[in-house]
Amino acid sequence: MVVARQQVLVLNPQAGGLSDEAEKAVVRALSGFDVIRLEADQDLAAVVTASDVAPDATIVVAGGDGTVGAAARALVGTDRQLGIVPVGTFNNFARALGIPLQPGAAARALSAGKPATVTLGRVNGEPFLEAASLGLFGDLINLGEAAKELHYGELLQRVRGLSAPSFEYRLDGDVREAGRARALVIANTPSTGALVTVGSVTPEEGVLELSVFGPGRRAQILRRLALRALPFLDRPHPGRRVRRVRIETDPRISVYADAGRVGETPAEIAIDVHALKVLLPA
Repeated sequence: MVVARQQVLVLNPQAGGLSDEAEKAVVRALSGFDVIRLEADQDLAAVVTASDVAPDATIVVAGGDGTVGAAARALVGTDRQLGIVPVGTFNNFARALGIPLQPGAAARALSAGKPATVTLGRVNGEPFLEAASLGLFGDLINLGEAAKELHYGELLQRVRGLSAPSFEYRLDGDVREAGRARALVIANTPSTGALVTVGSVTPEEGVLELSVFGPGRRAQILRRLALRALPFLDRPHPGRRVRRVRIETDPRISVYADAGRVGETPAEIAIDVHALKVLLPA
């Protein structure tokens, strides 16, 4: 008879912050866990939802934002708990949950952690951990992902090449208004992408935060967005807190869930309360 695994530690060796020393510290801190080292072509969702993992198992994932996001989406709506050991470049979701950013410290904190349920957002049914975005902001966030691989000069050239036009928008739901904008963002975490500051809410609060960027000149909008990425220069004023909102635009524009494009407007934004069970530092 096969005994279902109750505690699983998934290590992503491809994550840049998971050095040999860090891996040893994580494994040592979580000594009672069954260890799985992901292969380059291995399906993480299949690993965390495997039949030999108990329905109420605790699954700790050591990886970057992409690895954490894939595990979280696979575990939404299940009784399995997700623990996060952040070893990526930005670690936005882990930061929002107050998880230590050093792998060994995170693993030690989780070894004595407490279970909790947290909020995710959904845009047209697709879950997002950090933010849904429309227009120029979505382009910037995707550029932030590319920034992991680009030199400063190449990044600056890409920024100058952004040319998203302004658009008419109409909001219904918790916020009702119409106007013209160049970007909208609905945040579930204080930062997204390359640590771009998008709000003040966290996944433990049960609410999302909506910000609208007006139709000013492209250079002005880029400057505002760039400053939002540097909170020590200009921390943004809080946006409006929402649980459900519908966004229509003219013309139709791209919609993003975190860094992934998920179609075009109209966009139905909704909060998914208690969507994900997580293990947090006590």
